[in-house]
Amino acid sequence: MSVRYLLKEGYLRLRGMFMGLLFKPGKPTQIQPDQIRSITMIRVDRIGDMVASLPAIRSLKAVFPAAQLTVVAPASILPLLKNTPGIDRLLAYRGFWLTIRALRKERFSLMVDPLMDYTLKTALIAFFSRSGLTAGFDIAGRGRIFNIALKPEPGGKKMHEYLLDLIRAIAVLARRDSGFPADALPRIFLSEEDKVFAADLIKSAGINEGELVVGIAAGGKFPSQRWDIKNFAILAQRVSDKHKARIVLIGSAQERGSVEGLASLSALRPVLAVGLPLNKLAALISKMDLLICNNSGPLHIAAALGVPTVSTMGPTAPHLWHPAGERNIVIRRDLACSPCNKAACSRHECMGLITVKEMEDAAGVLIGKAGKL
Repeated sequence: MSVRYLLKEGYLRLRGMFMGLLFKPGKPTQIQPDQIRSITMIRVDRIGDMVASLPAIRSLKAVFPAAQLTVVAPASILPLLKNTPGIDRLLAYRGFWLTIRALRKERFSLMVDPLMDYTLKTALIAFFSRSGLTAGFDIAGRGRIFNIALKPEPGGKKMHEYLLDLIRAIAVLARRDSGFPADALPRIFLSEEDKVFAADLIKSAGINEGELVVGIAAGGKFPSQRWDIKNFAILAQRVSDKHKARIVLIGSAQERGSVEGLASLSALRPVLAVGLPLNKLAALISKMDLLICNNSGPLHIAAALGVPTVSTMGPTAPHLWHPAGERNIVIRRDLACSPCNKAACSRHECMGLITVKEMEDAAGVLIGKAGKL
């Protein structure tokens, strides 16, 4: 074991002991459903985390249909949620203290923190919001902050399944767990306006109906999650040549430079779609026959839309973050050091050993299943 690991473990144990002295919330043995009039879920991290939370959000509403359900998230993510059934209100995250002040005014009956990690920010927001009940995962002592705390069972579940376990624990206390959950997979719902936008964008790019459309998203939150951009350029050229595919490159506004760099590395003239709001990006992805990408937000958006995907996976835990659904192929290396969840790595073998040929073959399999070979 490394010194860094031992120091972290020691810190978390001491922190847990301290929180046991500081926080002593009541632990209910049951919940009266008619007393849950307003619910908030706070999810202030990344796109993929929010997509994984969608079944939990819908299940919360199913358990407490009469309650008003609010979701707190970064302003950039909110557009992705605006058509999600069951959400009554969207609230932009404005930072730690400003968000606490806003939530305190509401006095929610129940606040749910779906973060499955050891960091404390959202757990403390839930505590200081003075909600009637709080619920979250018991990891490294975080459970001491919540009224309802669930310790995740070890095993090979996907992230959205763990989040459903948390809502199930709440449902059991309310005696409303019969038939739970009714809808267990992440799903994104598009407005007609956004569908029209995507259709017009495809048409204006000169892509005709019936042509094979392949999207490529070469970005990723951390350097360790990104496959070499030169590999993406070679792959785009091969897929275009072999399958007569039209290539669409997508990325956030912050990724404009890398998207344009990728476009310049091949002889293709790809369509560039950079910096779209997430609702528009989701609508565009829904028009694709295949998305090729890293483990990133666009991957989980595509899977939630039922769009086939081929993706890389490096230091990420595969059982947690394999995209949900059947038409997804993940290429990864099962190395002794992986998954390490590091943001950066000097060796980066887990990604460096993934070949263009593997990705190309996987793309061919899914294109063939779509009947477009």
